[in-house]
Amino acid sequence: MDVLYHLIPIWFDRRDSNYELSTADDYEECMIEVMGRKKYDAELEFTSEEMNIMNRTPDLEEMHKIIWDYINTNMSLYELADKYNLKINNLFRLLKINNLIVNETDAKGYDTFYTDYFGADFYWDYETEVGMIE
Repeated sequence: MDVLYHLIPIWFDRRDSNYELSTADDYEECMIEVMGRKKYDAELEFTSEEMNIMNRTPDLEEMHKIIWDYINTNMSLYELADKYNLKINNLFRLLKINNLIVNETDAKGYDTFYTDYFGADFYWDYETEVGMIE
């Protein structure tokens, strides 16, 4: 996918000034997979109200739902964070304070998270931490 992603601008007919590459089907999804969520998320701009929501500590009922989904589903960490509108580092914080992990690398599906975070060419070495938990 990495090669294809980088070929898109070459295949793109730049003479068609009414067409924007970013509107192509699945372009954003492809960019996220190749470039990683770290780069994608860094380019997003949020209001302070949106940031407060994504960095919140959920109420007890919502926290139970998050914990249930974490334990009982095969959702990736990003899918879980997105489902509950949480920043990924906040999800790691919540997992830690609820005693589901001690270190960030203890998180279920950390290897998938690592590739999602950095992009398709990156694989976790089963040691390195990203630094989600301070």
